[in-house]
Amino acid sequence: MSSETPISPTTGKAIPRSQYYEGGCHCGNVRYTVKLSPPLDEMPVTQCTCSICHINGQLMVYPLESQIEWHSGKDSMTPYSFGPSRIAHTFCPVCGTSIGGKGNDPTFFANNRALNVRTFRNVDLTNLHIRPVDGRKTMTSKEYQL
Repeated sequence: MSSETPISPTTGKAIPRSQYYEGGCHCGNVRYTVKLSPPLDEMPVTQCTCSICHINGQLMVYPLESQIEWHSGKDSMTPYSFGPSRIAHTFCPVCGTSIGGKGNDPTFFANNRALNVRTFRNVDLTNLHIRPVDGRKTMTSKEYQL
């Protein structure tokens, strides 16, 4: 633990650092601010190989929904589900940017939302800690047809 890490006066434990990120689609229809704790350069970013993540080049983080402030476009995003339909992947209806996804099943990460880091402003993707996930293996061959 570095000397820069803040310590809680009540628990004596380290308080995780956090950082705010602006994000949105290509055309500006969907815009948001997200608070990530720890900051992006200290957390794993998921690179999944399932068909939808692979085709869209998604790099995902999974903040709590309460850590996202939507400035515009949240309710206008186009959802898309496939296979077991556990996640509704969301896209800007104007420019088609892949924003992320939200679980359809209330028992599957109900309080979180996947956000595509590629939609964050001013992030150097070469500094990310990529966590590969073999989503292709968890899908049947019919679900993975390209």
